[in-house]
Amino acid sequence: MKLTECMIVFYEFSDNMDTFSANLYHRLNDQIEGGIQAQYKSGEQTTLSIGSRYLINSCTAVRAKVNNDAMVGVSLESKIREGMCIPLT
Repeated sequence: MKLTECMIVFYEFSDNMDTFSANLYHRLNDQIEGGIQAQYKSGEQTTLSIGSRYLINSCTAVRAKVNNDAMVGVSLESKIREGMCIPLT
């Protein structure tokens, strides 16, 4: 995979340098976005999450996320008008 203008990577240290987070976001095309998040906290379990967003049409999108503890989240968003969105989780 080559680095493009659609790919964003964040690195963060916090809690007196005890926590390290890395996030990767990539827009694959006009309808699909994806992301990965990893977090290491000293003395605790490392967490890894992966998620995506699929744009069904200009007003409706589906999001899904799963982490290494097999916790799954799914939501449906529908835009009523500009600035107003209804999420169903």
